Amino acid sequence: PLRQPPLDLGLRIVVVTSPGCGFSRAAAAAIPSDPILGPIFARHAVWLIAPDAIADVAALRAWNLRNPDAEIGIAVDAAQWPVALDTTPQFLVFRDGQLVAHVSGWRRDGSDRDALNAALAQAGLLHSTSDSAAPANIGDTTSGHR
Repeated sequence: PLRQPPLDLGLRIVVVTSPGCGFSRAAAAAIPSDPILGPIFARHAVWLIAPDAIADVAALRAWNLRNPDAEIGIAVDAAQWPVALDTTPQFLVFRDGQLVAHVSGWRRDGSDRDALNAALAQAGLLHSTSDSAAPANIGDTTSGHR
């Protein structure tokens, strides 16, 4: 049987995504190589697709082969999430199991990066000053990174 281990939301970025969404594809291409976002996402992010959004398993497989740093898993029960999983991409930022920030969208020009940086700063994952940003030096408090 297919089993999904529980996702530890202690300090986690959950990206609701879709292999068919051009904006999701742009985010998956840009974030891993970003000098600020890349390390934070490598340590704290999990990429998920809503269970009712799986139309093409081959597309899901192709995404995972093309994006090894942003592999998509399946959110087993969409009703368990604090927001609807019906738009992509969405960035849900959790701290101590509580949703602290929610950013929806990713423009191909990267202009949504400021909103995402603010969300990560709110969760303590990013130190932000008026002219620069840097990953916060905190340990990974999650058990079992992807």
